Amino acid sequence: MSKKKSFIQIASGTNNQKRGFELEKFLYDLFLLYDLSPKGSFKTYGEQIDGAFTFDGTDYLMEAKWSKNVDRGELATFCYKVETKFKTAVGLLITIDGLTKEAISPHFKSIIIMDGSDLMVILEGRVSLPDLLLRKRRKAIETGNIYVNYQNL
Repeated sequence: MSKKKSFIQIASGTNNQKRGFELEKFLYDLFLLYDLSPKGSFKTYGEQIDGAFTFDGTDYLMEAKWSKNVDRGELATFCYKVETKFKTAVGLLITIDGLTKEAISPHFKSIIIMDGSDLMVILEGRVSLPDLLLRKRRKAIETGNIYVNYQNL
C-alpha cells in the first residue's frame, strides 16, 4: 500500500525531469521488493541507463519515461543502448503515459514495454512484477509484439 501512495505522490509532481528521477527511485524500490537485484541509474560510454535488474537468469537494462507518448526515436535510442551491450541483454522500457501509434517498429526485438496501467495492476496486487514480466516476455517471443498491456495478455 505504501508503494502505491508513493507512486501517486510522484504522479502529482509538475516538473517532468524531477518526476523522472523520482520514478527511477520508485522503480528501484519496487524491483528490490521482488528480489530482482536492481541497480540504480548509471552512465556507460556517455550513455545514461536508468537502471538494470536480473530476472529469471536474464539481465535487463531499464529505461523509465514519464514524458507524454514516447515516440519511435526514443524507442530506437533505447533499443540501440540495449543492442550494443552484451549479446544476451534485454531491455524493459517503462512508459507511464504510453507510446505514439508510430513508435513500435517490427525491428525492435530486444525490448519489452510496460506502461502506467501495468504498474497499477502490480500495485493493486492483481499480478506480481515477476509474473507480469514473464507474461510480457513470453508474448513478445510468441508474437513479436513488444507492447501488450496486462489486460490484453
